[in-house]
Amino acid sequence: WSRCKADRSVLGVRQHWHVTSSMAFHCSLQADHARIKSVHEAQIYFRSRGSSELVMKWGSTFFARQKVFAAQELLKWDYDPSENVVFLRMLRMPPRQAKVKTYILSRPKGGDFEGLKEMLAIFSSGVVQLGSPTRGVSLYRLLVVINPFSGRKHACDVWQSVAEMFALAGIETDCHQTQHAGHAREILRDCELSLYNGVISVGGDGTANEVLTGLLENSLNLDREEGAPASPPFGIIAAGTDCTLAKFISSTDPLCAARSIIRGCDVRPMDLLQVQHGDERRYSACGVGWGIPGHIARDSESLRKTFGVHRYTISLLKNLVHLNPVAGTVRIKPAHVDEELKFKPCGPSCEVCALPMSGTARGGEEEEEVVSGKFLFVACLKTEKTSCPFVHLADGCVDAFLVEDLNLIDLAHLYLSMGPDGKHMDNGNFKHWKAKPVTIIPDDKSDHLRRRQ
Repeated sequence: WSRCKADRSVLGVRQHWHVTSSMAFHCSLQADHARIKSVHEAQIYFRSRGSSELVMKWGSTFFARQKVFAAQELLKWDYDPSENVVFLRMLRMPPRQAKVKTYILSRPKGGDFEGLKEMLAIFSSGVVQLGSPTRGVSLYRLLVVINPFSGRKHACDVWQSVAEMFALAGIETDCHQTQHAGHAREILRDCELSLYNGVISVGGDGTANEVLTGLLENSLNLDREEGAPASPPFGIIAAGTDCTLAKFISSTDPLCAARSIIRGCDVRPMDLLQVQHGDERRYSACGVGWGIPGHIARDSESLRKTFGVHRYTISLLKNLVHLNPVAGTVRIKPAHVDEELKFKPCGPSCEVCALPMSGTARGGEEEEEVVSGKFLFVACLKTEKTSCPFVHLADGCVDAFLVEDLNLIDLAHLYLSMGPDGKHMDNGNFKHWKAKPVTIIPDDKSDHLRRRQ
């Protein structure tokens, strides 16, 4: 491609535009959003700055504007010969929230769009398309579980905002809406998993935990060939209150999460907690809490109708005002952890999670530790980074911590010191272990464990 450099002065400022002149195209531009309110004469061209970029310029001489799109942001382009119009569906990835936008190109200079179609063909050639994963598995049919009562009760709208992306990628989706508590678990437990090669949860942490529990119960009953995965890949599109799991494994932005799922950007193993309480067995990807965390989980459902997404904050303030410690015994069997890996944060391509099966626990276990007394907090976490910033998704361990009975001032000091740097872990009132099994024995037999939702 030949390149030329065009200079122009705007209010005394000299700007340099690098234009691929042989591929430049002139037409009229319109968009389906408020940023471009009317039809403008525009110039469309390509440039290469390490990777291919599509550039749109429009506006007057003194107030020219431009938009730059990377190759992976082009979802789809269509040409309507009857109207002589080209539609561009672009996925914009700004820092805060992703958006899908349509740009309409009409009245081409020269009478037709042959030049532009050639440009778009060159732009998309060799580029990984939306439905072709860069790594991981190729998705062709997904089971989607939607909880319409989750969070702000807009999970159905969230799914509709991303459903088009799956259709554009040629992925079939089988959607189910939950009707009552535990319904997501029943859907996954009773479905024919062989019909799907991926599962998506649209909701919050509670919905995700139900889906994972049903998925695991179903997978345990399957006859799998040697080397086959234990279950189909699981993804989450956040539509809940806190969405701790979505923050950890992907993104709380629905469009960003959908693109990651479709392109198979990061398929990796994930640990689940197995919670045995009497004869009941459940699974969780977030954590288990006793004391104040258990009281918050217990109160959240009764406060849902009145306070909605603020119910966790209201319940936390209520429990902090009336500190009510729980009494009992906690038995912890610490895992052997390499000191050089102990304070490494988890993320994509995590070297700790990439270790052989059981991760940092591969070296065996240490002697069991027993702590008895009164506790404000006892928690076993897998995906909550506020309290345990060095928790890992697949290290084979659970991050267990406890806070014994404190006065409100000491508790407030500990809470305010919590952060991603982990300084609060040096506080003597905060006791933390990388553990394998953890046993909680309440003195009051009516004090039930509450799984974190």
